[in-house]
Amino acid sequence: MLTATRGTEQIQITTPIKFSTIIQNTVTAPVRHRDYSSRKGVPITGGEKRAGEKNKMAKLTDSAVREIRMILADEGMVKKYSTKSALYEDIAKAYGVHMYTIRNVAANVSWKHISI
Repeated sequence: MLTATRGTEQIQITTPIKFSTIIQNTVTAPVRHRDYSSRKGVPITGGEKRAGEKNKMAKLTDSAVREIRMILADEGMVKKYSTKSALYEDIAKAYGVHMYTIRNVAANVSWKHISI
């Protein structure tokens, strides 16, 4: 039973609704998925992954990530900042990326394939 209120009037619907009837009468558009497994008919293998610099959307380079990790490994540099987020913000401004990008590089969430 469904109850609805319109102004001061209350409406009650007691007709049972069959869920299977609703599904059958629903029109759905076909779902189209992009095939990322190949490019121009050539399958992508492990060596051809678009990770790091190979990704055309990447703002950092492999060498920049190495520099960032070296800065974060320098205890003298880290001690100059009161919080990690302040350090991440300054590094982010220098490299033209967001603070969370630097945090992900530091935590090895992104750019995992790059080591110092």
